[in-house]
Amino acid sequence: MARHSGTRELAAALRDRRGITAVTVVATIAATVFEVLIPLLTGSAVDVATGAATESAATRALPQLEPLHAIIAVLIAVALARYLSQFLRRYTAGRLSIDTQHTLRVKILDRLQRLDGPGQDQIVTGQVVSRSISDLNATQGLVAMGPWALGMVVQLLITVGVMLWVSPLLTVFALAFMPLIVGVAVFSRRSVYAATWVSQQATADLATHVEQTVTGVRVVKAFAQEDREVDRLNTLGRTLYAAKMRAAKLQARFQPLLRNLPQLALVVNIVLGGWLVLRGDITVGTFFAFSVYLTSLTQIVGMLSGMIVTFQMGLASLDRIADILDLTPQDPDPADPVPLPEGPLGLRLTGVEFSTQGNRVLDGTTLDIAPGETLALIGPAGSGKSMAVQLAGGFYRPDSGSLALTTPDGRELDYRDLARADLRSAVTCVFDEAFLYSSSIRDNIAMGSATTEEDIRHAADLAQATEFIDRLPEGFDTVVGERGLTLSGGQRQRIALARALLSRPRVLILDDATSAIDAATEARILAGLRGELADVTVLAVAHRQSTLDLAERVAIIDAGRITVTGDPHLLADDPRFTAIMDPSPTPLPDRSAIPEPPRGQLWPEAVRAEHTEHITDTSGTIGGGRGMGGGGGGMGGGRGMGAITATPELLARVEKLPPADEQPRLDTTALRSDRASFRVRDLFLAVRWLILAVIGLLLVGVLTDLTFPTLMRWAVDDGVGAGSMETLWWIAGGGLVVVAVSWAAATALIVLTSRTGERLLYGLRLRSYAHLQRLSMSYYETNLSGRIMTRMTTDI
Repeated sequence: MARHSGTRELAAALRDRRGITAVTVVATIAATVFEVLIPLLTGSAVDVATGAATESAATRALPQLEPLHAIIAVLIAVALARYLSQFLRRYTAGRLSIDTQHTLRVKILDRLQRLDGPGQDQIVTGQVVSRSISDLNATQGLVAMGPWALGMVVQLLITVGVMLWVSPLLTVFALAFMPLIVGVAVFSRRSVYAATWVSQQATADLATHVEQTVTGVRVVKAFAQEDREVDRLNTLGRTLYAAKMRAAKLQARFQPLLRNLPQLALVVNIVLGGWLVLRGDITVGTFFAFSVYLTSLTQIVGMLSGMIVTFQMGLASLDRIADILDLTPQDPDPADPVPLPEGPLGLRLTGVEFSTQGNRVLDGTTLDIAPGETLALIGPAGSGKSMAVQLAGGFYRPDSGSLALTTPDGRELDYRDLARADLRSAVTCVFDEAFLYSSSIRDNIAMGSATTEEDIRHAADLAQATEFIDRLPEGFDTVVGERGLTLSGGQRQRIALARALLSRPRVLILDDATSAIDAATEARILAGLRGELADVTVLAVAHRQSTLDLAERVAIIDAGRITVTGDPHLLADDPRFTAIMDPSPTPLPDRSAIPEPPRGQLWPEAVRAEHTEHITDTSGTIGGGRGMGGGGGGMGGGRGMGAITATPELLARVEKLPPADEQPRLDTTALRSDRASFRVRDLFLAVRWLILAVIGLLLVGVLTDLTFPTLMRWAVDDGVGAGSMETLWWIAGGGLVVVAVSWAAATALIVLTSRTGERLLYGLRLRSYAHLQRLSMSYYETNLSGRIMTRMTTDI
């Protein structure tokens, strides 16, 4: 399968919206043409007013008006047309960008939903959240700015064409700096893009840490690890700050050059254009119009140079989004899937072997469950039960051997020949960890299926859930908390079981699905299942005798092999059976005979600061192993989606970057401390001198920008008007000084603006996260983790 390209994905999304894309482009070009006409009309007005010309295209178009009045009328019409075109461009570009963002968001979710087990193992939620929020926002901004940038490019080309028409000689000298500008832009992309990519990876790593500690808040609080997690976020925040500042310093090397090089052309124009006017080769109006065009050209190049980093960030975001779209099932659907027949289906595992991270989990597992039969699978911890369930559910494919559904006449339907959607419709798994959405109980049972209220209640009755549901304030309309945590474990399991029964599976796999339910309720559930599921094949992983009462046969698995199968009553005296199911308590060892380890071994003080530096890999690689439990399975450290963008060329550029070592220089102790109230003023006070410096540099930049029109006025009035070439040289010298001051101010402004913003973000992020760790569990139970994640990432 060809690798997705971010730019190709964007181009495809725009092609799907040809109409609005075409309107946006036409409006952009129209606005640009009207923009370019204004200086021409202004120059004509100057020539008519000074007597250098008696007519123009505008006067010929409106002969009934006075020449100057005709030009003014055309100017008003062109200005109005420019406004309408710009309005249409802004509206259509905004709509196009939002539609494109929505399309890519849906594509990301669709891609993730279609992954199999190995594909899911490559995912780190924080990375996906970062790419689904931050990178999509950057892409939306890229699309929104695209038409504007296109207009700038078109305006640049038209402006150059008009300048050539007005004065070829002046244009040649004005464009002498263009090769240098293009060279700087091309050269800057290598380092700036690499630095931007590293900072985006650091952002995703921080989001991953926040996601893990928010969703795993019970573990954090149970082991009193709040301070350690804040330490870790502080480390990640400092890494992000340093990466952002490195990118800003690299940007400061190039962007001011791109912005100020065209201003040198203005200085040349003052001398050369004034000289041509004094010689009589061009009129004052032509000189004025050319100067306006050259000023416009300078502004265009300055704006385009300012957009280079934004576009590079957008392109990097597109590539990171393409990483997700590149994720594919390791075992795709067959090209010509076999349709499932109607009627009962059995389940057969033949010589199944499966390894994860070098550990053999299943070793020649063979199991045959006839259609309509109920089989209980038991075994010691780590024997491979859960992995057998994962394989039977179709989440993974075996390394060798086969899995198949069987028909009553003995026909085998190999999993590899079935479409994944057909397999899911026939085989339903219920796991011991029941997941519920933060929605109503009705929605959690129905799962979007078109079903009746009677069917929902019947499924809840079978799962023995109706009784407690009816006692809830809103009954079936009661909205459960995130992941159903407002309900008990047994209640969540019953709703999950009702959901499975409502899907009317032909093969039902229960992975200890009643482990949190009391024995009496479990007995009623199993009795109901026995009567209701007469034609349904059931594979039940069991740990309790009550579950075995449902089974017609029992299979014992040990070290990945089925060691014995048979009637549960006949196996009651088998030592392999009793070793697993014997309810008698195991005698505990004498604690007094066990030496107590030293305190330093139990509670190592020095480990915290050192360990937090190495918990997660911030290099941009997302780990993903294979396996989800069952004898050594688990999430591992294989190659994940974060490594896809890191091509050898990009990594080589990253290696050549200067070190990212700047620190935020804020009082982390004060930021982490528990304060009675939060005031934004306190954050800004910490960077008040930086803010004042930024304001000062902004004023310098504004003054230098305003100086050039003044220099042009002096050149016309005191240089050309007075016929003084010496004055023109003095004005040009002053222009060179202004260019130098503008360059220095722009360079410092980029660095100080980034330093101010990143320090504010670092402080706000650390303070918010430290406060988050101090909140009680009631906050997490009443606020969705997605909302908390948004506040800690997008809002900040």
